[in-house]
Amino acid sequence: GLLDYFWFPNTATTATVQGQDITVTYDSPGTYNWQMVVVGDNGGRCEVNGTITVTSGGGGGEGHIQL
Repeated sequence: GLLDYFWFPNTATTATVQGQDITVTYDSPGTYNWQMVVVGDNGGRCEVNGTITVTSGGGGGEGHIQL
């Protein structure tokens, strides 16, 4: 079935990004809580949560989550 991916890159805000592979730019260094919700066309749902630490050096690299 079809899957919809919803990312909440900073759970302290209501910003949502939709898509399986996304890129997010954070305005300030810090540690952010994130959440991803995957919803299937059959009504199934999966949620994954975590944290990301952003530095001011501009070379933070890439994070990858595999479900």
